[in-house]
Amino acid sequence: TINENKCDLRELVEKIRGILQPQMTARNLTFTIDIESVVNYEVYCDETRITQVLLNLLSNSVKYTEPGGSISLMIHQKPYQSGRRYCGYVFRVTDNGIGIGKGFIGRVFEPFERENNSTVSKVMGSGLGMSICKGIVDSMGGSMTVNSQQGRGSVITVNLAMKYKTGD
Repeated sequence: TINENKCDLRELVEKIRGILQPQMTARNLTFTIDIESVVNYEVYCDETRITQVLLNLLSNSVKYTEPGGSISLMIHQKPYQSGRRYCGYVFRVTDNGIGIGKGFIGRVFEPFERENNSTVSKVMGSGLGMSICKGIVDSMGGSMTVNSQQGRGSVITVNLAMKYKTGD
């Protein structure tokens, strides 16, 4: 069930930073957040579900990025039409981790799927995270894509339309 309530995207990303920064520091990872292009920070959304999706995606990046690597979260607000109170928001998680092989990318959203490589045996996981994220994003009427190159990293993009708060 999706429960839309008022949410401030600045507070959401700071909460995420607070949760993940200790892991980033422990693994010597650089973590950057960019929300500079957002005009309307106050939106109506299911903050719990969006946080769940972003934490899962970022946690995957932490697991699959070697020490010294970098991870970023970018939120971009798309231009909106005059008179409409909904905007498109793009959430993009980028890392320079191990990446995903071309043969596996088509199965990345399937439940219990994990790429069969030497890293799998070293990293805990059930293979459900990406499937759950995709289900949440779909239930919010959004879309989710993965672009990756083995040995170079991954870019995961989530597109959502959210009602933004006006100055009423």
